[in-house]
Amino acid sequence: MNKSTFESLPNEILLIIFRYLSSFQLCQAFLHVKNSRIEHLLTSIRHSLDISSMHYDQLYQFLSNINNDTTKRFTTLIDTLVLRGASTACLMLLNYLEKSSNDNQLFVTMILPSIKQLVIFNAENYSYLSIEPLLTPLAFHKNTLQRLHLVFDRPTSYFSILSWLISSRISIYTIKLEVEKGYEFYSNDLVRDLNMKKFCWSDTIELSLSIQHSNEIMFLFRKGALPSIEHLNITNEEVYSILPEHINKPISSISFDKSQFNEIVDGTRLKSLFLRYIFLNDLIILMNSLTMPLLEKFILIDLYDHKIEEAWRISPFSSNGKWPFDNVDQYVDDLLFLDDDGVSFVKRSQLIIYTRPINILLEHKRTLHNHRFATHASMPIVTNRRRSLQLTCNEMDNPDQLLKTLQIVGSSHVNKLELIYRDDFINVLMISKYPSSCRLSFHHLRSMTFKSKTERIKEAERVYIVKQILDSSPNRLHIEIEWNDFRHCSQRYSNLQHVHLLLDRLCRQAKEPFDIDRLNQLAPNLCCLEISGGYLIFNENLFQFIFKIIRRFDQLVYLTLIKNDLYRSKPVTKIFFKERLIEIDNGRLFHSKDIQITFPQLDRLCIWI
Repeated sequence: MNKSTFESLPNEILLIIFRYLSSFQLCQAFLHVKNSRIEHLLTSIRHSLDISSMHYDQLYQFLSNINNDTTKRFTTLIDTLVLRGASTACLMLLNYLEKSSNDNQLFVTMILPSIKQLVIFNAENYSYLSIEPLLTPLAFHKNTLQRLHLVFDRPTSYFSILSWLISSRISIYTIKLEVEKGYEFYSNDLVRDLNMKKFCWSDTIELSLSIQHSNEIMFLFRKGALPSIEHLNITNEEVYSILPEHINKPISSISFDKSQFNEIVDGTRLKSLFLRYIFLNDLIILMNSLTMPLLEKFILIDLYDHKIEEAWRISPFSSNGKWPFDNVDQYVDDLLFLDDDGVSFVKRSQLIIYTRPINILLEHKRTLHNHRFATHASMPIVTNRRRSLQLTCNEMDNPDQLLKTLQIVGSSHVNKLELIYRDDFINVLMISKYPSSCRLSFHHLRSMTFKSKTERIKEAERVYIVKQILDSSPNRLHIEIEWNDFRHCSQRYSNLQHVHLLLDRLCRQAKEPFDIDRLNQLAPNLCCLEISGGYLIFNENLFQFIFKIIRRFDQLVYLTLIKNDLYRSKPVTKIFFKERLIEIDNGRLFHSKDIQITFPQLDRLCIWI
């Protein structure tokens, strides 16, 4: 009988094995192997370099051996560079690129010669100064970069980065600047001058971006601003123009003088146009100013007009329930909005009008409230894109409603789901009527956040909801959840790589804030663990707790502890804590205390292993 070797395996089996390894691990293991078939397989697949998944020693070795022949072969294979938040690894790379050479442009393109796509998640944690040393060389030198995708959880630094991109005239084929959560926009996030008058991205074909005010739309259609644009996606983040309860606040609209009419392009190249959060009057002005003969797709999401809604309320159709149109439908929803005090919530009914079927509406909505939309949707929902969705609920007395809502959301290819239970306007306790199992399917779900801001849901109901979603999402990688709920789950979630545990505030009384062994049973393959919510004390118990976590999870890359306390730790306390960690470790894990053990914000402790 002939002996089987790894190299004798068929291509199909080898490709399956390759899927379980990152591109960095893959090339470390096989790039030096003298086998033409394996080498061909390695070069035939697309490679991405996710800096945040690399251990300190791995990234240090990679940067130290950047001129090594094997490293050069690996960097030529990298198609996509991924940065996740302002992790220490990402900052280490950016600092290295900035300081390693006098000719930064030449150096960046030398070590990353084939990058076609740059993706930055949690981009709100970056400033334009931090990403400029990387992005400018990639965008201008040799022009290999074809796609820039910045994902902002909230628009904290969004407009300052957009202003820099406009000033620098960084224009590539596809630019996608995405804000995942709406209604999180505050006045201190505004940039006084976005340099929109200087807006000129001549090489951009596909563009998605948010603007501060609706009148800035006109600058995107000026002659020379976007001469090559074919696909344009615009979101107006001006919160006071889209929230109905702010009726006393000034509302900006698209306005320009006669001289500006001559500067507006006719839009002859546009094939698709997407507009979110604008008023009907603004839309009419825009449409009367443009000619778009090649337009194939035109989508409006959350187009507001208070007069139509008021007319509907007093019309005979609203009383007899008969809707006079065949191609569009409507429903009345009760939405929660922040009141003018910025603290309390007000409930307001809103008329929602949409083109049938409801799929398009669900595909592009960033936030949904309660379950009325689900009564107008049928299974399955066919959508063309995966996206982030925030679902808020305060109607909890009908389990059937909740389950149908989750079934609709799950079938709509949602990639990131944030489920929030609120205590506002709740008059009844949640009733335990749930079936033993329900047919949920979250096959596309990668990230799940579960927040309960009410004490009216019993623990059994919370655990049931969490278990149903987790058990039906086999591909999920990230979860943010209360430990008191997660610990009651029954399955082993081997795919989970990133867990953010929300602890009980009373956990300071415990020697160990949570059961590490139980977490290891639930999520044995953790790469990133965040802990927050409890009053963690920087003492000997916490030292031992940290090292116990590190020993239990051999794949752990990042450990983050957020000390939520009214009293901020003194600088001397932080210095002592770092020194004590180094002393206990005794040179096994920590080789650079200034990089691997940091306090980036207040009492947020980050440990990079």
